[in-house]
Amino acid sequence: MQKYLLIAAGGALGSIARYWVGSTIAGRMGIRFPYGTLLVNITACVIIGFSLTYLGKGVAHVPRVVESGLRRLG
Repeated sequence: MQKYLLIAAGGALGSIARYWVGSTIAGRMGIRFPYGTLLVNITACVIIGFSLTYLGKGVAHVPRVVESGLRRLG
């Protein structure tokens, strides 16, 4: 049960941070284009890319299903 509470807390903190960044950027650059959403999504892609690169260094063989899924993402 504690695992689910930690996941819920992380999701809540993440959504608050995403809202804060989005509204801060929108306040500075205007709302004609969602620059805040763009910034958050690009940042997340960079973090995911570095994480997968770091975590994949110790793996000798990547299963074909994972490899094809990663190609679809990137």
